[in-house]
Amino acid sequence: MCFVVAPRFPSSRKDTRRPTVSPLLPRHTSCGRGFVAFPRQFVGQPLVRMLVVLAVLATGCGALQSCARSEEDRIAHSGLRRWMKLHKSFVRQAARGNIDLLFIGDSITENFQTAGKPIWNSEFSQWRTANFGISGDTTQGVYRRISQGELDGIQPRVVVLLIGTNNISAGVQSPEEIAADIKMIVEVVRNKLPETKILLLGILPRDSQPDAPVRQTIKEINNRLGALDDGRYVYFLEIGDRFTDAQGRISPDVMPDFLHLSEKGYRIWANAMRPLLRRLMS
Repeated sequence: MCFVVAPRFPSSRKDTRRPTVSPLLPRHTSCGRGFVAFPRQFVGQPLVRMLVVLAVLATGCGALQSCARSEEDRIAHSGLRRWMKLHKSFVRQAARGNIDLLFIGDSITENFQTAGKPIWNSEFSQWRTANFGISGDTTQGVYRRISQGELDGIQPRVVVLLIGTNNISAGVQSPEEIAADIKMIVEVVRNKLPETKILLLGILPRDSQPDAPVRQTIKEINNRLGALDDGRYVYFLEIGDRFTDAQGRISPDVMPDFLHLSEKGYRIWANAMRPLLRRLMS
């Protein structure tokens, strides 16, 4: 029985990824070749729901129809509908043009207009600003979205990019691979929007304790992303230490679940980004 599949990330570079990404995620499925089959107990998780989207986009097949035999798969189907709905709305919004400042990312970006709405309004209303964040998205999802219409018809002055934390949650990619995926996204933006400046943010810290393994993973990814800063079109900004105290701990006042930001967290983000963003927008 097939539960849900996720495609490999499309790449022009030689595929050097590990033949077995995880003992829990064998590379086999009855739904198609080159996919990862997820055991049923993982299907309901937010990241896996996002990967369902990518499977359908990559194959164009009726994967959900043939595999949706459980409550978890019905939830995944709902996630697919939301992802597609938002993607199509972003494509339409881009076609109308008139975007000076564009945010691209996952739930941390999307929630800037809910949990962080007061800050969003006060900080960015002076420009024609758009938020193309989708909860649960990954580097693979963003790559597909910007390759399939979300950057067509616009010429923003700045694109703010924050992506990658959900790839870490999946546990199937190394820091090097995640950084390489983000580099590919930057290259797509550069190719499609050659005059646009990219403000590439380092992945934000997560987990309350500074010695959590995920902190080291984030550090390794961000160290690689820093090399993308060319001082002309791509600007890397690491603001992670703004969200922690002197001991490196995260307060629930800033990140209630030690991942997503509160209104206070969004204020910290905006304050940390303001000097560079205003310079790039001027």
